[in-house]
Amino acid sequence: MPTGFAIVRNVIQDTGRWFVRLVGGALVLALVAVTIAYVIARFYFWPRLDAMATEHVVSIEQRIGARVQWRELTTDWRGLRPSFELKGLVIGEGDRASSAERVAGTVALQSLLLGRLGLYDLRVDRPVVTVARDGDQWQLAAQGGGVGSRRRPSGGGSLVDVARWLGVVPELRMGQGSIRVVTPADRADEVRFDGVDVVLRSRGRLHDLRLDIARPDRFADRLSLQADLLRPRGRAVSDWRAWEGTLRLQGRNGDPGMLSARALAWFPMLAPAAGRWPWQRISGRVDPDLRIAFRQGMFEHGRLALQSDSLRVPVTPGGDRRADFAQVNVDLRWTRDKVASGAGSAGPRPG
Repeated sequence: MPTGFAIVRNVIQDTGRWFVRLVGGALVLALVAVTIAYVIARFYFWPRLDAMATEHVVSIEQRIGARVQWRELTTDWRGLRPSFELKGLVIGEGDRASSAERVAGTVALQSLLLGRLGLYDLRVDRPVVTVARDGDQWQLAAQGGGVGSRRRPSGGGSLVDVARWLGVVPELRMGQGSIRVVTPADRADEVRFDGVDVVLRSRGRLHDLRLDIARPDRFADRLSLQADLLRPRGRAVSDWRAWEGTLRLQGRNGDPGMLSARALAWFPMLAPAAGRWPWQRISGRVDPDLRIAFRQGMFEHGRLALQSDSLRVPVTPGGDRRADFAQVNVDLRWTRDKVASGAGSAGPRPG
């Protein structure tokens, strides 16, 4: 008769065999399911890319109220990474249109099985983005005839809608682009930023942004913006007031008066601060380094470092009296309630 030890050993061996068979069968089923999904995506949905793109274009045109067209569309499939390339993309018509020399991306395989065009990454070469501004309202100039127009897109789509879509693309790169900011009421008030490079990485609720502007019109020799952002759980990408994170703006040889005046024109909510002090009357050239931390749309703390070899600053609230400085080096820090610490030096201009 078998001993108790032999019985236990046989049970373990039988259990091991069944476990191996169960795991092996599950792996085989998973492999078969993945293979079937790959074959469906590759040989059914992928050949229909042109038709899917046309459907999406019609939907986009209805949302933004502008025509979308391109010169050439090519596709490629290597391994598990289907990709596409658009050349000569144009959104809108005339001088209010936005365009891109080349748009290329990698399509998420699982999105094809759902009949969608989800992306792993998106690369945009030499785009020209025309943005219309009317007070604190911003949108693509091609959308629905522009800000203030009676012709409205069916989906309402503003820049927030564009950000909502870009915020779900894991990696976005834009190289050597241009951004035009136009005002419908005053065409002479156009601002153009050239040499714009953008890198945006999104991982779930985390978003990292790097924006460099090589030729920021007359504002400075160079500007750069870095942002580390966290979107709260359950909040939409467009609900930016609920976000939290940090922003860092750096400039080289900037014009503080022009930057202040433009900020007041573009963001009217800053007007109360300007009413207390005439920031727009500062003249000279500075190298600014501004860091801000915010939470739920409110500033938490910040730091401003300024360096300048020539600066004229108003010393009265009305700005009628100003002081000239030959050299300025300032490091100012503040919290939501008060200035926490400040340090700096300034040398008065001789004579």
